Amino acid sequence: MWIVIMRWMLVFVLASAAGSAVYVLWNKERLAQNFYLRGKAHSAEGALRSALGGYTMAILLDPDAIDPYLARALANRELQMPRRAIADLNHAIALAPDNPDFYFLRGSISADLLRDYRGAIRDFDRIIQLAPNHARAYYQRGLAYEQVNNSQRAIRDFSRVIALRPELVEAYLRRAEANRRYRKFGLVIEDLSAVLRLRPNDTAVYYLRGRTHFELGQYRQAVGDLGRVLAEAPRGEAHFLRGTAYLQLGEYRHAVTDFTRTIAFHPRSLPAYYNRALAYAQLGELDAARADWALVCQRQISPQSDACARMEQAP
Repeated sequence: MWIVIMRWMLVFVLASAAGSAVYVLWNKERLAQNFYLRGKAHSAEGALRSALGGYTMAILLDPDAIDPYLARALANRELQMPRRAIADLNHAIALAPDNPDFYFLRGSISADLLRDYRGAIRDFDRIIQLAPNHARAYYQRGLAYEQVNNSQRAIRDFSRVIALRPELVEAYLRRAEANRRYRKFGLVIEDLSAVLRLRPNDTAVYYLRGRTHFELGQYRQAVGDLGRVLAEAPRGEAHFLRGTAYLQLGEYRHAVTDFTRTIAFHPRSLPAYYNRALAYAQLGELDAARADWALVCQRQISPQSDACARMEQAP
């Protein structure tokens, strides 16, 4: 009889102990969640340093919960403490090694705040392994490749972005810029034209395409694009470039007008005075040409250093 009673007492004690352990574990998780939510509330208010305290307590109480690591990483990023953010993301990745969002955030912080572009590339590589159609990963990896002077791989990544997200203007612009380095101006124009189909009123892109047409010797097309720019936002650089295109086309009166407007924006622009003198000379207005060449001659700045000779040789 006593043996039976003792056995039941032992069962009761063990059950009580087990219940207490479960209660303590449940209470710690609940307390950790409370600290995490408190940190989120501080973050929402912009009190990031106070938020860090809440996230840290949540991690101490429940080190296997991912959300506090991620939230603390974001707070540390905003506070310009990238290495601490990376450390938290390392923990998050250890707990969830197949989550591409964590690699994306770590890669972005590595590139943007630490300038660790090769580390960023490794993270974007991993994302692409996990999610082969992750357009943002290709785009960010392309940016990182540009920073390590690997324009060919950057071009391939931007091309992949365009295939996945043909509406993403930034990918066309980046690919155009990379192709410009290789002087592949025809490809540059193709990409800039694609951008203008998506954003038909973007004067900055019209300027880039006009400049590219000019570099290709396509002066009439350059005049057209630069005219769109000047109709919306007059600027000295566009007037100068269009004036030079007019000069190449033999439309000297238009060239004089554009160089005069360039000078109105930039009164010390010697190239504008020099080119205007060339246009005046072609129009037979030699007094005006000599006056512009004389001004340039006084300063003798290359490549206008032959202005003195031209001034003296003018009849």
